[in-house]
Amino acid sequence: MPRFAIYLYNTIKSKTWLLTLLFCLACAVIILFIKLKLTVSYLPDISGSERSTTFGIQLVADGRPLYYNPEVPPFWITNYAPAYIRFVGTIYKALGWDPANVYKAQLLSRIVSSVLVMLSMCVVFWTAFKVLKVSLVQNLVLCCLFFGLLQHWHLTNSRVDSLLLLCTTVYLFCVLRGVNLPNLWNRYFILACGLAVFAFFVKQSGIIHIIVLLAYLVMTAQWRIILRTVPLMAILFFALTLLFDEGSIRTFFENLYSSVALPLWPSWFYGYTFRHLIPAATVLIAVTFLISLKWLFTSTDGRKRFLGLAAFLFFGFATATAFKHGAAVGYFHEFAYTGLLMIFWYFWDDVSIPRPDQLRRYLFPALVCLTMVYFVSTQLEKHLNTNYGQYVQSYQNQLQVKAFVEPQLTKQDYVVVLMGDDYRGWLLQQMLFRHQLAYTDDIIRFLYLAKKYDFSQFATLVKRGGIKFIVTSDTQPLYINAFNYTVNPGDYVLQKEIAGYHIYKHK
Repeated sequence: MPRFAIYLYNTIKSKTWLLTLLFCLACAVIILFIKLKLTVSYLPDISGSERSTTFGIQLVADGRPLYYNPEVPPFWITNYAPAYIRFVGTIYKALGWDPANVYKAQLLSRIVSSVLVMLSMCVVFWTAFKVLKVSLVQNLVLCCLFFGLLQHWHLTNSRVDSLLLLCTTVYLFCVLRGVNLPNLWNRYFILACGLAVFAFFVKQSGIIHIIVLLAYLVMTAQWRIILRTVPLMAILFFALTLLFDEGSIRTFFENLYSSVALPLWPSWFYGYTFRHLIPAATVLIAVTFLISLKWLFTSTDGRKRFLGLAAFLFFGFATATAFKHGAAVGYFHEFAYTGLLMIFWYFWDDVSIPRPDQLRRYLFPALVCLTMVYFVSTQLEKHLNTNYGQYVQSYQNQLQVKAFVEPQLTKQDYVVVLMGDDYRGWLLQQMLFRHQLAYTDDIIRFLYLAKKYDFSQFATLVKRGGIKFIVTSDTQPLYINAFNYTVNPGDYVLQKEIAGYHIYKHK
């Protein structure tokens, strides 16, 4: 027994990182299996407000505009930038699928997001291996760790964040590849400028990529490069605006900046960011800050100084915007990736490699393994606690309601589907998307209460009986959340009940 223990100890000591890699790969395979299971499931939301993305995909697939004047019926507003939605919607339209088939819209978005995440992982590997010279084994561990983090935070499962992630990884590759070249104004830097601007049209928070790049030029006093960079970015921004604005720049930006009217809530920050960020990233944040300070004040390597600056700016921007209603921990993707790159590069730089007999040689891989245990355990808990069959049946029930209601509607009629517990009614809204009133009702409600727009046409719509059906889950009151409006029950009659859904028709 003592000989076996000694042998085991020596094996672990000599093969620490190889064993760490094998363990991380095993965890990553389990996480990937759960991700694939969720991808093909009927679960209405696997990425946090997934419906906000898939609704836009349905609009594009149906040949409709993506952005509308929120003051007129149907009071739609799309608060996401267009690139990802148009990309997936165009593919969906080319496939010839029915835009009202919500399952297929979700499935395609989930598949595209998964492909974009895998492409991002390839860029992560290439950046660390070819640019930062991190060894193969540690590089694979880095990829497993980052993949686990992405799935733990889940916002890249079927959202614009997956395309933003790819932009971020390529953007950092280009900057790190080009920043130390003799002439900073090179093809890599110019491509990084283009990606920084394009990132805004993927998701509005992508504007931080522009801020980081310009801040680095100011920090290093690259005034001539700034005089070239700013006009280039302005031209690209204007060109992409014309490409995506659908003929109305005002409506385009009104939709994109509707989130400005959303309130800032400390309770929202705690519930959707802080309590998810701290368990997974406390050590990451602390170590990244320490390395950033060291590199910013002592390093002469432009790559290290850029990463140090980027880490602070990514973190500060994510924290400041995470108080906004609708924000979530995924705003920290850019910081998390930058921090992991810095940590792995720092500990595998020639100067920083610890001696084999030093304890810190084993603490780092042990911490990585414990983090992967945390990621895989939370994913397994989610998987085991999900009743997949329940959501298949729920989808079928909502299809029955759609089949009953839709034939009675004309193009001028609108429907209000009230959402219930456990996603009841969520997908029915999208099945009837051509007639659904005020789809993004939470945003419309904030705009209505803030009196930012003139919603007087809602009262006109109600008076003329334009809301033909109201569908509730079980015994919900007839209350339209978007406009803080309680419907007069005398104006509607219960026409039918299907699988717990009450269908009220205007008299």
